[in-house]
Amino acid sequence: MKESLSRHWDILRQSLAMERAAAGRTPPRETEFLPAALEIIESPPSPAGRLLLWLLCGFLGIALLWSVLAKVDIIVAAPGRVSPLDSVQTVSWGGSGSDAEGSVGVVRALRVAEGDRVRRGQLLIALDPTLVGAQSDQARRGLGSAQVEAARSRALVGYLATGRMAMPDVPGLSAQDMTVQRQLVRSTIGEYAARAAGIDQQRAEKQAQLDSAVRQRAMMTDTLALLDKEIAMRGELAAKGYQSKVSVYQIQQVRIERLRDMEQQESLAAQARAALADLAQQRAQLREALARGSLTDLSKATDDASLRAQELAKAQRRGALLQIRAPVDGTVEQLKVRTVGGTVQAAQPLLNIVPSGGPLFVEALVPNGEIGFVRLGQRVQVKVDAFPFTDYGMLHGVVTSIGRDSVQGLDEDSRPDPAAPTGFKVRVRLDDNALRSGDCRPGSTDCHILRLSSGMRVQAEIRTGRRRIIQYLLSPLMQAGAEAGRER
Repeated sequence: MKESLSRHWDILRQSLAMERAAAGRTPPRETEFLPAALEIIESPPSPAGRLLLWLLCGFLGIALLWSVLAKVDIIVAAPGRVSPLDSVQTVSWGGSGSDAEGSVGVVRALRVAEGDRVRRGQLLIALDPTLVGAQSDQARRGLGSAQVEAARSRALVGYLATGRMAMPDVPGLSAQDMTVQRQLVRSTIGEYAARAAGIDQQRAEKQAQLDSAVRQRAMMTDTLALLDKEIAMRGELAAKGYQSKVSVYQIQQVRIERLRDMEQQESLAAQARAALADLAQQRAQLREALARGSLTDLSKATDDASLRAQELAKAQRRGALLQIRAPVDGTVEQLKVRTVGGTVQAAQPLLNIVPSGGPLFVEALVPNGEIGFVRLGQRVQVKVDAFPFTDYGMLHGVVTSIGRDSVQGLDEDSRPDPAAPTGFKVRVRLDDNALRSGDCRPGSTDCHILRLSSGMRVQAEIRTGRRRIIQYLLSPLMQAGAEAGRER
């Protein structure tokens, strides 16, 4: 080691001596007049080569130091598209009638065209309401009839309870029709009152017969005691010979006839009581029959009215479904109906509405081999294919959702394409829905805002980490070294 250092020191001293000796050489301009061999010997070496060597060594040293200290982002590139936070709305007709799936509607009016912007609730397509209108009218007439029948039955029940006829107006029924219905109720009440009055008249007659029989028997009972006394008195007189026995026999015969008359009056009274009881039962049965009939009719009319009301509600609902309206604010796309008078099937997609004004997100497809590095909350740079990022910049966002299963392509509604790439769906929430170019400082008028639209294709670059440049350069060598010598 010591000998090596002394040798290097000697070489350094000799080189310095040679440089001092070269200082006394011929000047460069004079060497041009020397022979070629002497010119080469006397000309000093050019310093440019040595300077270039030192520059290359310095550059390599700086590059090596930079590769060790500097870091770069590790990204996962995933193709995707811009989608609204509210999914695209597919508008279809729900059909009408019991067999809704097989219903066919006829287009009566077409109020929108491809690309039109619509508001929520705006009429898009109107279908022919003839059939549904007929069903609605039939249900409405049935409901009116049931309500009228129920009102008549309530009026009869109220009459039996209070003795007064009161029938309120039925909604939707004209004054003339209400007059006719009240006349029908009065006619029914009059018939009932007439039959009840006939029974009451018979009851009054039977009651008079009963009262007469009771009075006659009471009078006969009073006179029977007198006859008994007279018979006793005449018997005493006949026993003493003051009167003949014939008179006694005559008064006894009168007593026997009086008893027979009393039995007859008792029989008449019993017949009158039986007739009164029968008439009272007839009167109760007449009232009960009217009450039972009225309540039965009221129950049936109420049930029928409820059923008709449901049918009317369903018919009105089917009629409302014939007016196909926009479910959200947005833009009309993929309009399938273009002819007035054409037919549409139930559940057939008629058009799509892309929601507008709401927030947008990016739906990207991460390859299967890189999904393991993607985590929620990672930052994302989004390049829009329609706007070169070198001119308009990029959007930024964050990963908010990672799919749990591999899918083929991003279009779930369409038929899978065997050639489409497979991967995991990742959702990215954007910090902004527009790109900006130019001078966008406050107060500047040279700012151009480029808003995104649903369906635009993008390239999402998900930042999964950072690593040193030297690691990036050496990783292929390290991988090759790790895998070398293991294959057959």
